Amino acid sequence: MPNLQRKLNIKDVFMFKDSQLPILNQSIFLVDDAVTTGSTLLEAAKILKKAGVQKVFGLTLARD
Repeated sequence: MPNLQRKLNIKDVFMFKDSQLPILNQSIFLVDDAVTTGSTLLEAAKILKKAGVQKVFGLTLARD
C-alpha cells in the first residue's frame, strides 16, 4: 500500500501561520513539480481551505 503510506507521511506536515497575507476568500494556485499520488497538493489545499481560502487550484508539471 504505497499510496496509503504516502498519505500518512504527508499528513499534518503543512501549517499556515497567521500573517498579514490577504488570503480570506481568495483563489490560490499551488504548483508542484511532479505528482505521484496527489497527497502533497491535497494536504496543502486542505490547510489553505481551513485558513479561509475560497478556491485552491493545483498545477503539476509532470506525473510520476
